[in-house]
Amino acid sequence: MTKYHKCVEPYGPYQNVSAETADAADVLLRLIGVDVLGSQHTKMTPYRLAYYLQYWMRPEENSRFTVFDNINPKIDQMVIVNPIPFWACCSHHMLPFTGTVHFGYIPDKKLVGLSMVPLVVKEFCARPWLQETMTSKLADLFEEKLSPVGLGIYTVATHTCQMLDLQGPPVPQMIFSEMRGAMREEPSARAEFMELIKLGGN
Repeated sequence: MTKYHKCVEPYGPYQNVSAETADAADVLLRLIGVDVLGSQHTKMTPYRLAYYLQYWMRPEENSRFTVFDNINPKIDQMVIVNPIPFWACCSHHMLPFTGTVHFGYIPDKKLVGLSMVPLVVKEFCARPWLQETMTSKLADLFEEKLSPVGLGIYTVATHTCQMLDLQGPPVPQMIFSEMRGAMREEPSARAEFMELIKLGGN
């Protein structure tokens, strides 16, 4: 097995990958037939692969919420933030899936800092997930922090594993929704949410 040196290319993050981790990636690549040393473009591939996997396997972080009291004047209408891009990793195949999150809620006693919502989504999604589980757990997170009157999470994503036709015909997109409170119980609130997120695009 070839031992790799720390990256001297202008890709600083690769320097944080241990030699042991890069060696493990090297073994995997060789076992599936990749000639790692056959090209200048693949010599650093074990480090790149290990860095990618470490990024997606990072432990769950504390999401940086900013929450305010809903007073003076109290907001009781639906609030929408969309579309929010996200990147995640398919927990079945360890391949990326990407798309958009559409977030909406009807406030009660708490308001979320809207500029923080995309950051919370990015940090929360960047790990192995099934899209349907990710959608539900993201709703859990916002519901816990805000205790809103109603909450809607709608995710649209393209999965690399599906587009590669590994198991069957390609599936262009997968869509999941999670509705809580008034958005689940009141058809008019749900319809308003769906209509408003259309205005923001896919």
